[in-house]
Amino acid sequence: MTDYSRATWATTDTPKKWDAFMAHDLGNPSRYLAYYLIARHVWGQERTSSMAEVGFGGAQDFRWAWRQLHDRGLVGYTGYEIMADFVEWAGERYLGYDFRAGGFMDLEEYDITYTRHTLEHAHPFLWRKCLARLLRATRELCVLTWFMPPGHGNAMARNWTGQSWQNKYDQGKVLKVVKGMGFNVTIWPVATNEVWEMRRDDGSGT
Repeated sequence: MTDYSRATWATTDTPKKWDAFMAHDLGNPSRYLAYYLIARHVWGQERTSSMAEVGFGGAQDFRWAWRQLHDRGLVGYTGYEIMADFVEWAGERYLGYDFRAGGFMDLEEYDITYTRHTLEHAHPFLWRKCLARLLRATRELCVLTWFMPPGHGNAMARNWTGQSWQNKYDQGKVLKVVKGMGFNVTIWPVATNEVWEMRRDDGSGT
């Protein structure tokens, strides 16, 4: 067993293999909702918002959305990835952009954070720590997409497949972390996914 299901990603260590592995998910509408939520947040601002993506993988979301926002000066993008092969590939494929080896625990502070289909693959003893670190690093907006949305109860809270963690967490416990870190959350069910739009509470009560 590993902390972050590295065995799964190690078998898909090239962009071609990754795209084949993720073919079922590349057109998932939850991606486009995440793009919209972040674009809406930064559009029209007179400053550049710093942004971090955790677990960029084959850089699909960067290629389709974050690169455009970065090049327009709307965000300053930084990508974090625990698999060194992907970091090396992205750095060579997209010269001049900031791709780093690391995960949740390596985050600095950013205005916006984004992660997709990552926390389900963390060791079940680590998900709270990872989520809290993600939110602690977020000044304004965090967009988190679940492929196994949190539910009620812990029936699948510690599911090891032999190669990866596929965990479904208790929604109440996840919301307790989110609210305890000072965020309000809007939950968007999209297809088989859920997109959580988490905004830091500014104390206005709205």
